[in-house]
Amino acid sequence: YLVIAFPSFLPPSRGVGIENIKLPRGTNLVINVYGLHRKEEIWGADAHLFNPERFNLLLANDRHPYSFLPFASGTRVCIGTVLIILVMV
Repeated sequence: YLVIAFPSFLPPSRGVGIENIKLPRGTNLVINVYGLHRKEEIWGADAHLFNPERFNLLLANDRHPYSFLPFASGTRVCIGTVLIILVMV
């Protein structure tokens, strides 16, 4: 697979800790969303295949809330997030 990273830059206003890693204030954090959405530890051995059942609410509740980031998250979330969720329902 061709790996293309769609980076999300998160310059924290204060230091942030992720597990045992400390990121000092002003550090740019790049999240490889493409890689995250195909991580076998999260999605299973068939992570490269589209499986709509993965998004069943019962299964989704067992995953980390930031394991799927189609529209980013937090204060810089895509403004179309609510609209697309309403369209899907």
